[in-house]
Amino acid sequence: LEKATTDRITALCQNIIDAQSAEIERMQGWLLDWYNVDYQPMPMAEMMGDNMSGSMEGMPTTDPAMMMGMMAGLNRLEGVEYEIAWTESMIDHHDDAIHMSERILERAPDGEGHAELRELAQRIIDDQSAEIEAIEQLITELSS
Repeated sequence: LEKATTDRITALCQNIIDAQSAEIERMQGWLLDWYNVDYQPMPMAEMMGDNMSGSMEGMPTTDPAMMMGMMAGLNRLEGVEYEIAWTESMIDHHDDAIHMSERILERAPDGEGHAELRELAQRIIDDQSAEIEAIEQLITELSS
């Protein structure tokens, strides 16, 4: 949200934050209710220490090991180049979620496990597949 320069990217960011925050909260509740596991994800800023508190200012010019993968190289980009790289990383992120959801459906067939989890997995597959298509279109528009 801090580095977005177009309204469509800002809206996409906020939609992803809203949807995935709700999914995380729901799954945390299930872990606690079903297995008595109180899982709290660690924010990236906490993983990185004080370097990320508040902004990317002070980040090294090369990516720290924890940032490799989805966020690799983003701290060196600005403007439309940043937005294109970020949207491409979101495709990878969504693709990973789709594959994880497919594994849930494969490993807990109908009638086994928690139906709510199967329903969430299918919704993630459907929603994030559609979002990937929209993001690909957005990348095309940003690139022209």
